[in-house]
Amino acid sequence: MLNLPQVRAVAGQAGLDLQTAKTAVAAFDAKDLSVVASQARQVEQSLAGGQGKVVISTTMIIIALLVVILIIVAVN
Repeated sequence: MLNLPQVRAVAGQAGLDLQTAKTAVAAFDAKDLSVVASQARQVEQSLAGGQGKVVISTTMIIIALLVVILIIVAVN
């Protein structure tokens, strides 16, 4: 999900480093991965089928996911 152009765009606008996020994802435990996977499926479903317009809730999920990743990196 972190490689999607929409995610890169949101991360860039928020000033977030996706490489740091990718590193943090590697450190997730099973519970964290379950939550992130669920959110990723929601984002993927929103973007599936050539949907050209991404709703604001998808953007908020992406931002929330990136913030969670950065918090986990900061704590570790």
